[in-house]
Amino acid sequence: MRNRYRVAARPVTVGVDGSAEGLDAVRWGAAEALSRGIPLRLAYAATEPSGTAGIGTAAQKALDKAVTVVADAVPAVYVYPSVLHSNPIDALVVASGTSELVVVGRSHRRSGACGSVPAAVAARAECPVVVVRGEDWSARERSQAPVVLGVDVGVAPDVDAVIRLAFEMADRRHAPLSILRAISTENARLVPTTTVFPYRDWRSAAAAEHAAMAGRLEPWRDSFPGVIVSEEIVEELPAPALLEASTSAQLVVVGSRRRGGLAGLVLGSVSQALMRQASCPVVVVPTHREAHR
Repeated sequence: MRNRYRVAARPVTVGVDGSAEGLDAVRWGAAEALSRGIPLRLAYAATEPSGTAGIGTAAQKALDKAVTVVADAVPAVYVYPSVLHSNPIDALVVASGTSELVVVGRSHRRSGACGSVPAAVAARAECPVVVVRGEDWSARERSQAPVVLGVDVGVAPDVDAVIRLAFEMADRRHAPLSILRAISTENARLVPTTTVFPYRDWRSAAAAEHAAMAGRLEPWRDSFPGVIVSEEIVEELPAPALLEASTSAQLVVVGSRRRGGLAGLVLGSVSQALMRQASCPVVVVPTHREAHR
């Protein structure tokens, strides 16, 4: 069985912290690694020196528990544990440079003024970051609930990376892909336009958005002919629209929308809202041009 895995490939890296939410992330990451045929890396971050007995014991207990969970839930996956001697944010950001995905639980340990680990990691990561949220995400996966893609054609510099990953995840799960665009004429900057003037009404905004999306989606529809795609444009702010969609989805995929003078200082408000409140796992895809994928 092990020979079928690309052991030298980039792994799915899961941040392990010993919490129940962290173990949910372990289960999700293990299933994803198995479906991709790549290894699962369980990463425990500790700032104390490697010789510190207390951290050594805590790390060993957390990693042993995570390995047991993997053995029970996804026994066929190739898994290896590791201790990263850094704070959780820096450790997972560094790990993102050699990972296909970084996965964290919704209540991963906090980091003071930097806020939650998921938001801070997603703001700087070089690969997609998955925040495993929601109480019944595994049941939704079994019921073939849709993968929801929230995408902003007019803003994201690399929107194709977001679209590609959403199609790949829907295809791997044999799930439908629901593409949701929320636009509001109340705030001009939320309405994509090729001129300096905002759209005057929602109908023209929706028509222009539909035309723009059709062009961007065509090559991906051709590449993934087995994925059933639906599109919806709603007159709503993006965050509440995607939060509502998350209540019946198995996964929501969005771009990172990073802002700030240095890449990755601040994560966009939509991504942050989803990581805090979504009812299912959320995938945040880097859309800065420096991202390695």
